[in-house]
Amino acid sequence: MDSEVKIESENTPVVKMVGISKSFVGTQAVYNVDLDIFPGEVHGIVGENGAGKSTLMRVLAGFYPDYDGKIFIRGSLERLFSPRLLLAMGVSEKDIRTMLVNNPSKLLGI
Repeated sequence: MDSEVKIESENTPVVKMVGISKSFVGTQAVYNVDLDIFPGEVHGIVGENGAGKSTLMRVLAGFYPDYDGKIFIRGSLERLFSPRLLLAMGVSEKDIRTMLVNNPSKLLGI
């Protein structure tokens, strides 16, 4: 019998991040972050510059395979080491950044 059992239900998050930490030489970018994302949910990761938002999402997307903590995709423990792997599991990250516009009324069609 497998020691890791995949259990999936409506109470199982699509993504579960537990104790995620990531550091770069001399800098702790993300420390001990937990995040659950359930089916149908949309999350915004917001914070000040340098707070670790992009780093956390890049860990999830597989860009930084040398993180501490655990990531579960649909109840199954995964070690994410490439963006293609996450996409193959049906999960993707969408990075939306604020645009600087001289005249926002033109952008909004006002």
